[in-house]
Amino acid sequence: MENLIRVDAESRELAFWNTIQDSADPKDFNAYLERYPDGQYAAHARRLAAQLLALQSDQAEVTLWVSVKESKYPADFESYLNKYPRGRFAVMMTIPKGNH
Repeated sequence: MENLIRVDAESRELAFWNTIQDSADPKDFNAYLERYPDGQYAAHARRLAAQLLALQSDQAEVTLWVSVKESKYPADFESYLNKYPRGRFAVMMTIPKGNH
């Protein structure tokens, strides 16, 4: 009976993993880790969640930069610098004078 319960638990974990393993959403991997913090795929889930969060952050920075790079308004550049003071585009900035 004990073996049957263990197999059932392992089957549920595998089924959960199979539903999220190709996800691009770090929340899915965090949900797996909440349920199975020491699970068979926990290390892989942690790695994927971290990589996806970094990718999302990078995409958000690029999106903001694209939206402000041609602006004539200093406040637009300042919003980028406030959010990403050491961002990859910070050194490229020339904040326009005036036009507040």
